[in-house]
Amino acid sequence: MPSGVIILACTLLPLLFLTFARSLFFLVQVRGWSMYPTFCNGDRVLALRRWPARWLRRGQIVVWLLPSDWPGSLVPEPMRGSFLIKRITGLPGDTIVTPRLEPASSNIASTDPRGHKKAQVWHVPRNHYFVQGESPGLDSALIGPIPIHAIRGLALLRLKSGATHGVPAPEYLRTLTDMEPRNEACD
Repeated sequence: MPSGVIILACTLLPLLFLTFARSLFFLVQVRGWSMYPTFCNGDRVLALRRWPARWLRRGQIVVWLLPSDWPGSLVPEPMRGSFLIKRITGLPGDTIVTPRLEPASSNIASTDPRGHKKAQVWHVPRNHYFVQGESPGLDSALIGPIPIHAIRGLALLRLKSGATHGVPAPEYLRTLTDMEPRNEACD
């Protein structure tokens, strides 16, 4: 075989492999602590770009795109048009009950006059999913079920980042998740 063919094959094969891999997978970097302790700020997540909708199950972690034209005033402007990582907790047809969450700027009480927490009942419509973080953050408990077309990937693999090595999660998260003061999940 001529050496020119070998050189061409050695050049084209890696390019074809990279093109194929990029069409199936993508990387997203975690920003924030809403998925702590599963993911830490700075972690990278490898996600599958294409999948059949029937693969979506409770407990799976998905990467979804918050549309820039999302209705409602609860979504901060800088977050519109960004990727978010959350766990599926409700499927189409499910009824989900969450504590009523009010934005921090609201003067609405989250308890009734007797001190009981108010509840929010969500009905997940067809072709929608209810997604939540492991810790407080922007998720379906605040903005409602998300449409399937907003889901951009299924999380496959956590790639630890050195960016948070030794940096503990905020104290309120360690309290909420009953973690020890030392954050081993992010070390």
